Amino acid sequence: MGPGARSPPKAVQFFRSTLLPAAIVVLFGLALFAVSARIWLPGDMAAPAPIG
Repeated sequence: MGPGARSPPKAVQFFRSTLLPAAIVVLFGLALFAVSARIWLPGDMAAPAPIG
C-alpha cells in the first residue's frame, strides 16, 4: 500500500479473516452433504429422473 493508505476497518478485517472462510467451509460442507446424501436414498430415487 502506498503512503497515506488506510487499513480497512476492523469489521471488514473480521469479515475477511473469519466470516468469509467459515462461510466457504460451510457451503462446501452443504454441497458435500447434498452430493453424498444420494447414498442413503432408495435405489429408485437415486437414479436420474426419467425423461418424458
